[in-house]
Amino acid sequence: MGIRVTAFPAGLPTGKSQAEERPAGKKAGLYWKDGAPARAFRPGSRLLWFGRDPSWKNVLGFRGKDDVEKGVGEWNMLVVNMKGDTMTVRLNGVTVSRATDLGVTWGKLQIQSEGSEVLFRRITLTPLD
Repeated sequence: MGIRVTAFPAGLPTGKSQAEERPAGKKAGLYWKDGAPARAFRPGSRLLWFGRDPSWKNVLGFRGKDDVEKGVGEWNMLVVNMKGDTMTVRLNGVTVSRATDLGVTWGKLQIQSEGSEVLFRRITLTPLD
């Protein structure tokens, strides 16, 4: 799971995040890590969540030793906070991703699941200002 920003206004080609590049199973890429040096990422690239087990496998029921997501049958709480051009993502109370200098302060909210069913119990939108 991760943040994907697919459109930036003209003149703003990148966002920034504290991230490290590492492989995790078959998903190599930039992983958010608090305290890591800030790195630029391009539109359409993905900033993967903190806590992904390095041996992660895309198989039914896989659980990493430090997974932030709850187990099958339990509800997760995902809070996405967009303040100015900074996005912070918290899953079950743990910050899993943060990106700054996005250049995007308004637009569409899109929720996606890659290749699997996703159920939403409640979606709440709250203005911050």
